[in-house]
Amino acid sequence: MKNKKGFALKDFLVIILVFSIITLITTLTICIIVKENRKNSFKTGLQNVIASVETKCLMEQLKMDLGLKCPHGRPIAVKVSRNEIDKWFKRIV
Repeated sequence: MKNKKGFALKDFLVIILVFSIITLITTLTICIIVKENRKNSFKTGLQNVIASVETKCLMEQLKMDLGLKCPHGRPIAVKVSRNEIDKWFKRIV
C-alpha cells in the first residue's frame, strides 16, 4: 500500500474545471440580472418623468378657472358671512 500525500494532477484539473463552471454560471447570472435592472431602471425613470408631467398638467388645470369646485362643477367650499352664522344659531332674529 502506498501512502498518498497531496493531490494528483487529475484532482487539480477537476477542481479547476468545477470552479470555472461555477464562475461561468455566476457570471452569466450576474449579466442577466444587470441587464434586467437596467431595463427596470429605465422604465422607472420614464414613469417618473410621465408622472411629473401629469402632475404639472394637473397643477396648471387647478390654477385655471376651477376655483373651489370639484371636477364636476359642484362647489366644495362656500363663503359664509359672520351675520349668516349668527342667524343659523339664532343670535340675530
